[in-house]
Amino acid sequence: EMFDVEQFLAGNIYELGKFAVTGRKATAQMLVDAYNKIIEECETDPSLKIHLGK
Repeated sequence: EMFDVEQFLAGNIYELGKFAVTGRKATAQMLVDAYNKIIEECETDPSLKIHLGK
């Protein structure tokens, strides 16, 4: 079975966040922080960073 990247990420966020709203938010923030760190270290274009609304 093939999954879209959106389905894969959403499923993992639900699972890692233990299926709770607060857990999902914390997990999404953790993933975005890790992604942004990679962008800082490996890319020259800071516009590639993700900014989550509060």
